[in-house]
Amino acid sequence: LIHTVRGAAADAADGAGAVEVPPDGKTVELLVTAAGQAVMLRPYLRAFLQRMSSLFQISLYTMGGQDYARLVIASLDPGNQYFRGGICAWDDGLTRTRKDLSRVACRREMVLVVDDTIEVWGDDWRSVLLIPRWVGEPTDDALLRIGEHLAAVHELAYGG
Repeated sequence: LIHTVRGAAADAADGAGAVEVPPDGKTVELLVTAAGQAVMLRPYLRAFLQRMSSLFQISLYTMGGQDYARLVIASLDPGNQYFRGGICAWDDGLTRTRKDLSRVACRREMVLVVDDTIEVWGDDWRSVLLIPRWVGEPTDDALLRIGEHLAAVHELAYGG
C-alpha cells in the first residue's frame, strides 16, 4: 500500500506532511513522517482506507519494525480513523520471513488479508487477497478493484 522512498526523493520532501493530491495518473502522493521519512502512497489509498474502515476493522501487518509502522500510521491516520485493529510489526525474536494470523486480535476465519506476497502467510494463505506489487506507477488502480471485491464480500456476509 505504501513504498518508502530513499535518497533524492526523500530529500526533496520538506517534512511538511502529506500532500493532498488526487490520483490523476501522472503523480503519486508523497507523505513525510515526523521522522522525515518520505513514503509514496499507492493511488487511491486514502479512499480505500476510508471505505474499508466503514466496512471492516483494519489492522496493519508489516515486516517493518514497530517504530516505522507507528510513524507511518501517525502520519497517514492522525485521527485514528482507519487502523482500529492495531499494528502487527516485526520485533526482536520474530522472523522476517513469515506472517501469522495468530498475532491478529481476531478469529482467523474472520480475517481477510490484502497483501502482494502470498508465500509469507504459510497456513493462512486462504485468507489472502493477492494484490499486485506496487512499485510507484501513478496509473495503478488495484486498490479500487480490490476495494470493490471487499465491498462485495461484506455485502454477501452481512447483507449490507
